[in-house]
Amino acid sequence: MNTLATPSMSALWRTTCHLLTLVFLSTFITMVCQANPSQTTDTVVMISPDHFGFNPETAVTNYFQNIPDQAADITRHNALAEFAGLRQALETHGVRVLSMPSRDDVPTPEATFPNNWFLTLPAANHATELYIFPMLVPTRQNEVRLQALEQRLDDASISLADQHDLRQASNVGEALEGTGSLVLDRINQQAFAALSPRTSLALTETFSRQAGYQPVFFHAIDQHGQTIYHTNVILSIGTRFAVLCEQCIPNAKERGQVIEQLGDRELIYITPAQVGHMAGNLLELKSRKGEPLILLSQQARDHLTSVQRATLESYGTLVSAPLDTLETVGGGSARCMVAEIFTGE
Repeated sequence: MNTLATPSMSALWRTTCHLLTLVFLSTFITMVCQANPSQTTDTVVMISPDHFGFNPETAVTNYFQNIPDQAADITRHNALAEFAGLRQALETHGVRVLSMPSRDDVPTPEATFPNNWFLTLPAANHATELYIFPMLVPTRQNEVRLQALEQRLDDASISLADQHDLRQASNVGEALEGTGSLVLDRINQQAFAALSPRTSLALTETFSRQAGYQPVFFHAIDQHGQTIYHTNVILSIGTRFAVLCEQCIPNAKERGQVIEQLGDRELIYITPAQVGHMAGNLLELKSRKGEPLILLSQQARDHLTSVQRATLESYGTLVSAPLDTLETVGGGSARCMVAEIFTGE
């Protein structure tokens, strides 16, 4: 006679019901967080350019970068002043800025562009879900500071839910640089990605699968025929508008797909020349009072036409500051300098 105990049918039924309940609750929480998705947030992380300078490692793929014609300490001084000006402009308009210093132990000349190594999605119970990304070159990989970020969020009473480290899913040489590579339509859960050395197709698919997003792939080149290094140079998606340089997408099928997937948003088309002046690198935010804001650099603002500016202003107050050094030497602009923090209900 077999003396080993076997579970009764009632015990198995109770276990099954318990597991089904857990699955239901998990699904319900996800649905609640995504029921009314928002494209914008009122809270961002900014990292001071304490050791800012020209980075030859990234200049290989970022043709917006230029070797400065002044001493390194002057370049750094100017970058710090521009950073302070942009932070003040945001805070004046009611955005909560969680500021952090650059790390001191290793060189991170482009640390002031934190949106490339992490992004957040809303999670239940007013928490945030964190995604960490593999960047292309070592100096940028050094920017990742999870403990410091967690502490800064905790200081702001923002709790972390799940963490997803896509560095663990990457192969050697593969990169996906956050919301530089991925321009998110958070309302319709789509991830637009211009493929480049910094934007891996496989990693975009991995992110999309984990986050529940649909990837929209395409190829993009600048006015000189060079590959666009980051998607957010030519595309910005707001709640009811989108800024796009369609001329930078040479493939007609891909261009049509991007336009179609942007849905019924009003499209503001910019030229490749305007892309060169960072006119595509902007971001819709909101104030703590819920007022819509559109962040861009002074250079970008100056190179929009009066009609383009008026159209943008119909969707939010323009918030800008001069970023000449950061743009010319670092090859990034206003949108790159802020990492949005989204929390759930």
